[in-house]
Amino acid sequence: MFAVYLDRKLERFQRQVQYSLDFLFETSGYSHRLIYNLSELRDTDIILVYGMIEPTEDEVRQIAQGRIMFFIPCEPELLKEEPLRRSLVENMLTERKFNYAVPILTNKEKAKPVIVKRSEDYYFGKYNFDLIANIFFHLSGKEDDMKESKASGKSTQETRLFHHFSNSPFVNELLWIFENFTSEAVENFRSYSVRKAYWPQGEQMAAALTYNIIHLQKWNWKRLLSSVVEDIGLLLSFRWKQWGVNVTGKFRYLSTNEEPWWNFPQ
Repeated sequence: MFAVYLDRKLERFQRQVQYSLDFLFETSGYSHRLIYNLSELRDTDIILVYGMIEPTEDEVRQIAQGRIMFFIPCEPELLKEEPLRRSLVENMLTERKFNYAVPILTNKEKAKPVIVKRSEDYYFGKYNFDLIANIFFHLSGKEDDMKESKASGKSTQETRLFHHFSNSPFVNELLWIFENFTSEAVENFRSYSVRKAYWPQGEQMAAALTYNIIHLQKWNWKRLLSSVVEDIGLLLSFRWKQWGVNVTGKFRYLSTNEEPWWNFPQ
């Protein structure tokens, strides 16, 4: 389980932080809880510190003794409820390449997104950007709250800050960074973590197929008459099995008013 230690200076953002944490952990399959005192730590906890100031090396050694510990620096501008200025977001916007190009909002100098310090006694991982606030920005639709400038000859969509990333699943990439960083820490520190599969049988992915339906009714008199030509074509091409299925379906419709292969209520 993750024990998330929230800096007391950030308690005014607890609602926003909890919203992002719930998405992050529930989607990744990890359980978590918020703590406000280090005495609440359990021996098997993975510690996640979210605060304004990075712990010193001595503090890390003391807190993370025998454990895995992560630190995420908070950038409170992204957590405020009021709309953000477009110029502020533009200045914070950087691009990092992982599986896809990922837009990251940060005031930190461009560096590796994560840094690891480990010893025989502890494992310490530091994020160089505010993962939690970046997730909140996108989940809460903060981009839509900004006043978009309409450039001459361009649509509003083209002037959006994240227009160039519209074909990249960058929120999924933020989750991927977290999941891989966590898995690497658990493996290298020879620890363990319990992770709930997102899908029932632990599948890696899911696909949803849709079909646009113009008319709910498959057969009508006009369709029946026009289908005679199709039936003749099936007979001439020796596709007798398909012809039999079609004819059987039509007779079933004429006698029972049921739509074969369709399950829509009348």
